[in-house]
Amino acid sequence: MPSIIDTFKEFVEKDPDNAFARYSLAMVHKSASEFDVAREQFETLMERHPDYLPAYYQAAQNYEALDEIDLARATYERGIEVAEEQGDSHTASEAREALEMLD
Repeated sequence: MPSIIDTFKEFVEKDPDNAFARYSLAMVHKSASEFDVAREQFETLMERHPDYLPAYYQAAQNYEALDEIDLARATYERGIEVAEEQGDSHTASEAREALEMLD
């Protein structure tokens, strides 16, 4: 039986522009503490789907796990911008709180 990682890899291979599949793959890698692999997936996701809001908060947390605080900060900031563009004040507020915790 294939693992959850294998399943999401297959989804991404079949449809590389499926934002949810790529986000899910990044998240399972992040949950498995495979932060470098998760990073690749988050970065590809944000590049291909800059409006996919959930990616920013999770990618920033992943950068924190990699001790890349400047990238985490920039990613939270970009996530706040995207959230505000989408009128999502809740997500913008969560990202602001996370950003304050970095300082």
